[in-house]
Amino acid sequence: IYTILIFKIKMLRLPARLIGASSGHSRRPLFRNLLSGFFTSSATHIPSTSESVSYRLEDYTPYPYAIERVHLDFHLGEHLSRCTSTLEISNNINSKPLSTSSSVWAAPLELDGQELDTVRVMLNGIELERDAPEGYSIRTKPDGDHVMEILPELHLGTHITEADSTFKETPGPPSSFELQIETLLRPDKNTKLEGLYRSSGTFCTQCEAQGFRRITWFPDRPDVMSKFTVRLTAEKDMCPVLLSNGNMVSTEEFEEDSKMMH
Repeated sequence: IYTILIFKIKMLRLPARLIGASSGHSRRPLFRNLLSGFFTSSATHIPSTSESVSYRLEDYTPYPYAIERVHLDFHLGEHLSRCTSTLEISNNINSKPLSTSSSVWAAPLELDGQELDTVRVMLNGIELERDAPEGYSIRTKPDGDHVMEILPELHLGTHITEADSTFKETPGPPSSFELQIETLLRPDKNTKLEGLYRSSGTFCTQCEAQGFRRITWFPDRPDVMSKFTVRLTAEKDMCPVLLSNGNMVSTEEFEEDSKMMH
């Protein structure tokens, strides 16, 4: 197994589509192509007119949470790959509470996903069960995408806020929490060329415009900005070169023919 280098990545998402851009183009995360092997071009799915969606300025509301940092840990396999994402989440001070007596954690945490095989969801080290009273749920949107919904208030307590710009809070629950999600991916069977897929034996990722939701659950919208670190692990014979965006932090090779890049 190769140990991988970890890169620090600044993900910048500008809300071009959310503010009513009519060109159909949107600013998406700089985290674009995760490549093992050598650099290749990735195709992008361009939706037809019937698939396009209009976003109006008057309908825009800030995402209720800030995703401060994201760590992605990839284990690339011949037929099955694994991605473990760890999100550091805090309350978004630019959003308003649901009511004058709302907890800062009262708003549901909604994460986008598409064709994901979810293995485990953990909040602050506690595993959540699907459809359990204090777990998580997954619903299907009209466009066929899926949304995972978690109610942080059930796990972090009732931190009362005041309905003004100062967001004064009573002592109690923490100001942030950690969410870890593990998903299984099948790059060799991914023919949509979005998310993680294989092209001529090379692992590639296409995250723009909405391909990232095919890798892990995430608020896949252009106004959510995060700092990313990435770790790749793969067998040296299968992936002689590991490459990701950002600055390499470290690399390590193991006797059992694997390599890790951070």
